[in-house]
Amino acid sequence: VSAGANTLGGITFGLQEIDAARDEAQALAIADARAKADTYAQAAGVSVGPVLSISDGGAVMPQGRMMFEASMADAAVPVAPGELTVSAQVDVVYEIAD
Repeated sequence: VSAGANTLGGITFGLQEIDAARDEAQALAIADARAKADTYAQAAGVSVGPVLSISDGGAVMPQGRMMFEASMADAAVPVAPGELTVSAQVDVVYEIAD
């Protein structure tokens, strides 16, 4: 406080090594896209052909509600272990095969 640090803007939790978590999330997103394409194709009576394009929506780590609630509290809040979620979004376009 004597050095002027009397305001805290909030706490952010993250991963030191996000690359592996991001790669896994992206691989799972691609697998999910394929599973959905297979389901839709089967319902339509066609089959899924090769991938025509993939666009990456990125991988994100949203802040959990705990951080928001902690920042709104008046009293000191203990830091407890928790979870971080890494998610990825991809758009995949497949060719329809006969």
